[in-house]
Amino acid sequence: MPWPGNVRELRNAVEKAVLLGELGSDDPTLIRQSPESADDESFDFSVSFRTAKESAVSAWERRYLAALIRHAAGNVSEAARLSRLDRGHLRELLHQRGIVPRRPAS
Repeated sequence: MPWPGNVRELRNAVEKAVLLGELGSDDPTLIRQSPESADDESFDFSVSFRTAKESAVSAWERRYLAALIRHAAGNVSEAARLSRLDRGHLRELLHQRGIVPRRPAS
């Protein structure tokens, strides 16, 4: 699909889509929204931008890792292959997010 902007704009749009769960749409206008279209979202402006962003990334990371481990049926090696992460780093991320890989009972 052609992209009307530059590479940096494309990367930002993809990151936004991943964080906001807008993937799967074939319509790039759904991803490239104007700032006014974000008015329906509620934000806590009592925290800094950096803190809010870290919180959003952390929440996304936890959801991603939990879904990844479920998809890999608790197999960390398989999850590492799927996500293209080093197995040791994946274990560290799982530990940081409090996710315990469990294999389904036979």
